[in-house]
Amino acid sequence: MPIAPSACPGGMTGQPIWSLRRKCRQNSRNIEGPDYEIGSVPLLLLAAEHGDALAVLAQAGEHVALERAEEGEGVARIERTEGSGAALRLSNLSVTLDTGKAVVKDAEVDIAPGERVLVAGESGTGKSTLVRAISGLWPWGEGGVQVASGAKMFLMPQRAYVPVGTLRRAATYPEPADSKDGEEVADALKRVGLKHLVDRLEEEAPWDQTLSGGEKQRLAFARILLHRPDIVVLDEATSALDPESQDKLMELLTTDLDATTIVSVGHRPELEAFHSRKIVLERRRGGARFVTDINLIPRPGRRRLLGSWLRARRGRSPKADAA
Repeated sequence: MPIAPSACPGGMTGQPIWSLRRKCRQNSRNIEGPDYEIGSVPLLLLAAEHGDALAVLAQAGEHVALERAEEGEGVARIERTEGSGAALRLSNLSVTLDTGKAVVKDAEVDIAPGERVLVAGESGTGKSTLVRAISGLWPWGEGGVQVASGAKMFLMPQRAYVPVGTLRRAATYPEPADSKDGEEVADALKRVGLKHLVDRLEEEAPWDQTLSGGEKQRLAFARILLHRPDIVVLDEATSALDPESQDKLMELLTTDLDATTIVSVGHRPELEAFHSRKIVLERRRGGARFVTDINLIPRPGRRRLLGSWLRARRGRSPKADAA
């Protein structure tokens, strides 16, 4: 099994993803392979910020902090397990910096299979750090994250990673380019608004520099349609899209993968229409805490009306994203 550049996971041995090894610190463009492991839970790393999965962790504490975590110098770690019942279960979960300072404190949440949960809160409350901990990319903290046994989890960060090679390889990442039929890949691109790129599927190009921010986020949605995971974690995954494009892709995701569990971080109010539940993080002394947990009641036409009302209130009409 190939080694994920950010984590050097231990496969089926149960070695946690945050057991970092220096030999893994290589550019993820040189990494091939279908899936990586968190214990015995597959994690398909669809994307890693800055084109290097190591950067996801390095943002918080540079390589020195990573080495300290590897050596176990007084750094508490989140316990990851598998279980049944809930798709995700956070048990007394505190997410900390490598120094031990709490970012999120004492989170207790059960997320059922097929549930769609929006995590909201002011900037700086630790939402992105929390979803990285849920995904297994953030090791530091206390308490536990339980994932449904055998569940396949996809992470969609704000900036989707695009590997070197053909566009087809970029679409099927992290699986090999020939893992999906060409017609299937083309259909996925069309459905997410990338029809204009279908004729270039087998073209090798620096796609990371060629595609716009909006196109990269559309590409990440195409990967979801192709791989059909059990759990999707979205961290500002539609931020480069205009509200109308965001609505279309979220509608596609929630209807085409109606049994998939979704955990989202986003600031746009329109996102509420695509979720069944909203949890709000609020900054408190000693770390942000969940202060509200409410069910969002779907109503006919709610998505369209809410989006139109919000855009009209801002005095802004939808624009085509920079594609």
